[in-house]
Amino acid sequence: MNFFTRLRLLFTLSKADRQFVHELRMSIADGVLTDDEAFWLDERHSQLGASDAWQEVAAELYVESVRSATRQYGAGMEVAAQLQRIRGYLRLDETTGAAGDRLLLDLQVRTATIVNEQWSAQRDYARVPLEGNATPKQVAFLTFMGMPDAAKLSKEAASQKIEATNHIQNLDEMARSDARKGEWRTARFLLYPALYEPEFQEFLGFELANRMHALVRRNVKNAEARLTKSKVVEVITALTREDRDWWSRPTCETRFFDRLKILHPGCCRNKFLVPDR
Repeated sequence: MNFFTRLRLLFTLSKADRQFVHELRMSIADGVLTDDEAFWLDERHSQLGASDAWQEVAAELYVESVRSATRQYGAGMEVAAQLQRIRGYLRLDETTGAAGDRLLLDLQVRTATIVNEQWSAQRDYARVPLEGNATPKQVAFLTFMGMPDAAKLSKEAASQKIEATNHIQNLDEMARSDARKGEWRTARFLLYPALYEPEFQEFLGFELANRMHALVRRNVKNAEARLTKSKVVEVITALTREDRDWWSRPTCETRFFDRLKILHPGCCRNKFLVPDR
């Protein structure tokens, strides 16, 4: 939020409205707004006795959230989906949210990484001629799906085989293929860490962070300190720095709780329950 916006807030908004804007800004700074956080914000709005004057800066808050989230996690589909949720909470439409939408689109165009929920294998190649040998991501996916000679394929042949996995007629084979694809979503981070590093970082910051955030909220009641997504990401980052694959182990939830107790004990104090893992 720039200097002139802050100055305008000082003179046009009440103390309660300014406090709510501050807390709203902090809640969406990481580009994520969970149901629990939205509920908490609604409660805070009522507790503070704030008005709807905060909407005067909603568009700028959205732009700020887009910048912050994409700087940390890139401009993939999961990031974009979370930002659209924030735009909805801020009550912005296509006109009032245009500045943030344009910024997000520009970043997506400029970013080489296009996160494809179906294994990052096809969209990367739809934009370039299908010439030459199969790419490393094509080979990785097809090998995982049971095609050991994938490295000998051309890029075009590999693309066709990947597309064929979406059009299996036999129901049993389709079920097995879909199950294998489901395993690939996280197995690729263990099997090909360097190849899927951008997708891995997004997985940590969003999918895993949302899972751990929900886990703590289910097990910790009346905590002394509010658990924010940024605190969850801080714990995940610390654990990943020590052991990149900790999230894949059976003890991952217990390890997360133990580290959260050290870094943010107030989020764990009171009715704290360690999951049976």
